Amino acid sequence: MIGLFFLAFLVFIAYHVLKSMYYINVDNTIVFSGAPGTGKTNEMITLALKLRRIKNNKIKTHNWFQRFKIPSKRRYKEKVVIYSNIPIRIGRLSKKEYQSILKSDKWQSYCKIHQIDPKTLSHDKFCNELEIGHLLNQIRLPEGCITVITELGKIASQYDWQNVNVQEHMDDWISLYRQYTKGGYFLADDQSSDNIAVLIRRRIGTVHNMLHFKRFWKIYWVRMRNMTISEDVKVIESETVEEQMKTHVGLFPLFHYNYDTYCFSDRYKGVPAAPSTQFIGFKTNKIMKLPETTRIKYQGQEEITGLLPTKLNEHDFRT
Repeated sequence: MIGLFFLAFLVFIAYHVLKSMYYINVDNTIVFSGAPGTGKTNEMITLALKLRRIKNNKIKTHNWFQRFKIPSKRRYKEKVVIYSNIPIRIGRLSKKEYQSILKSDKWQSYCKIHQIDPKTLSHDKFCNELEIGHLLNQIRLPEGCITVITELGKIASQYDWQNVNVQEHMDDWISLYRQYTKGGYFLADDQSSDNIAVLIRRRIGTVHNMLHFKRFWKIYWVRMRNMTISEDVKVIESETVEEQMKTHVGLFPLFHYNYDTYCFSDRYKGVPAAPSTQFIGFKTNKIMKLPETTRIKYQGQEEITGLLPTKLNEHDFRT
C-alpha cells in the first residue's frame, strides 16, 4: 500500500515537472530570439539537425521500398541538405572527400585568410553555404532543404523595408518557401524579432523567445516563451516575463560541436589594436558621442558624409 502511494506521488511530481517544461512546436517557419548568450543559435541548429535526421530517415525508408516496384514506377528521393550562413557540422568526411578538400585551392585560401595550418583540416563535414542569390530567387534550393540563418536582422533589418529586394524578392522567397522547397523548413534567429524587416516579420507565425541560459557539463536549460505575431500585433501572455516563461532542457553533443559559437570572431581581427589609456581617478567629464552622419542627395545620387570606414575583416575564401 505504501508502495502504491509512493508511486502515485512520483507520478504526480513527474506530471507537474513535465507540465512546467517548454516544448518547441515545429512549424515550417521558425524564429528564435533572445539576448547574446541565451542559446538561440544552439537551439536553432539542434532543431535543424533533428529535422534533417527525421526527414532523411523517412527518405531512406521510401527509397528502400522502391525496389519492390517495377522500374518504370520507381521514384527515388534525394537526401535533405542544410543551407546556412554559418558553418554547421552535419557529420564526418569520407576519406575521398577529406583528400579532395585538403588538396583544393579553396582550403589553401581559407587557411591563409584565417591564419591556420593547412595540415589541421578536421574530418568534420559541414553544411552547404547559403548565398544571397538563394534569398533573391536567383539560385534554386533543392526540394525539402532546411535553411538556417543566424542574425536575420543583419540581412533584412527593420530599416530595409524600402529596399526593393526585400519588398519583392526576399518577401516572395519567405512567403512561398514551403511551396518552393516542397515542405522545407526555414529557421532563423535574431536578438530581437523587431530587428527583422516588417515584410519578413509578418511571415513569421511564432517566435521562441529565450532568457537565462544555464549549463552544467553537457546539460543546459533555458527559460523560453512563445510570442505569436499576428499581422502587426505581437501577442504575448498578460503575466510578467518571468511568470509566463517555462524551462526548456537539452543536451550538447558528447564528442563534438555542432557549430562554433564564435564563428564570426575572425572579423574582429581586422580592427587594429591601439595603445589604451587608463583612468587615474573616479571622476571624468568625457561622454562618448558617435560622429554625426548626413545623407546628401543630388541629381538622383546619394552620398553619406561622416560615416567612418569599417575596419572589420570581411574577406573570405570566396573573395
